Formats: sequence, C-alpha cells, structure tokens
Amino acid sequence: MARLETKLLYALMGLALSSCMAGASSGERQMAFEAALQDYIGQNSDALLLRYGPPTQVVPMSQGGRLFSYSREEERLSGGGTFTAYDTVRQKREVLDADGTVRTVEEKVQIPVERQRDITRTTLRCNIRWQLDNDDVVQAVAWDGNDCF
Repeated sequence: MARLETKLLYALMGLALSSCMAGASSGERQMAFEAALQDYIGQNSDALLLRYGPPTQVVPMSQGGRLFSYSREEERLSGGGTFTAYDTVRQKREVLDADGTVRTVEEKVQIPVERQRDITRTTLRCNIRWQLDNDDVVQAVAWDGNDCF
C-alpha cells in the first residue's frame, strides 16, 4: 500500500475509533481502546511508528526482539478561585415595644462569606508497551495508566 494510502487509512481508523468512543461509557471506551491495540498484533513496527511516532523507549528483549514503550504523563491543576457561601449567625438586637419597653431579641441571619475552592493536582499517565519479534512484527501489547482511553 502506498505511503499516502497508509496514512489515510490510519487517519480514518483513528476517526472511526474516536467517533465510536464519543459518548460511550468508560467500560465501552476501554474495550474499544484495547480492540484498537489488538489490531496491531501481526503488523510490522512501521505501523506503530506511523501511528504513535518514535517510541519514548526501546529496550532489547533477552530472547531477541525489542520492546517499544510509549509513555506520557501530564499534571493538571483544577479548582481554586472563590465563591460566595452563606453562613447562618445569631444576632441580638434591641426592639422597642408599643408600651415603651425595650427588650432584646435574638434572631438567625445569613451573611455572605467568600470561600476559596481547594486546588487539586491530578497526574494523568498512559504507558503502552509493544513486544516485537526479531522481524519487527508486533507479538503482544500491554498498557497501564489512568488516561489511555
């Protein structure tokens, strides 16, 4: 298959996969992701290079072949900022009755209070490892992480 046709095929596969995964549950997205990974089994390493680019790490295997590792990690901060909340407080005040007597009444009042949202840090990562034989054909794939699909 010509180089342009191959790139077009992979682009269409990626588009089809992302269309299928939009609106799907997490379990459905994981199954689609794993199925897409399995499609590379039996293909030459060039297919991985075209899809993912150069691996982040290449490790020779003890029985021959290589391990292509694709890893990415990203930290995200969320939260922060302020919001208005209302606290209920007890307040005493003096009132003048119709007969001229002064008495103290206690009442609950809500007062606006500015609060700050906590800042949270989340680490997103994905590691995909492809086992290649001596002929550079993909034999197996494994993945881990919380941001792969």
